[in-house]
Amino acid sequence: MKARAKMVWLLCCAVFVATLSATQSEKIEFSIKPNGQVSDEKASMDDAVCIFTYSAHGGTDELWMISIDKLQTGEYICTIERPSRMSYLYFQSYSASVLGYDIETAEVFDNGGAVLQFEEFTIEDGAVKPTTQGVNLVKIVFTAKPKKE
Repeated sequence: MKARAKMVWLLCCAVFVATLSATQSEKIEFSIKPNGQVSDEKASMDDAVCIFTYSAHGGTDELWMISIDKLQTGEYICTIERPSRMSYLYFQSYSASVLGYDIETAEVFDNGGAVLQFEEFTIEDGAVKPTTQGVNLVKIVFTAKPKKE
């Protein structure tokens, strides 16, 4: 019984900490159609707009999610992901950014859940982009802060 109470306490602490770190959140579900056409999806909060522009082929339509979270520091975390963690799509191209913001850190995950090496994507012109075509990914997460003037 003590072990269960400790586990419940730890879970409550984890939820509390997660709530403190993100002050606001916006999530939008969308469908990616593997038709090779360039499309984009957006999630916005305050003056920050997280944009995912992509072109994909292979597989069938898939449900994806884009979210933007505002931290107490004024930075934003943008996440683009396949909620089921498995995708049959190959991205001919993609770009993920927050308009008017600089990207601080980024991680891109492949179908196996592994983080791609930095040589496999780049942060260029304020956006996360692939360095090769035909990328099979399931998640992009990045932190953005306001551009310095």
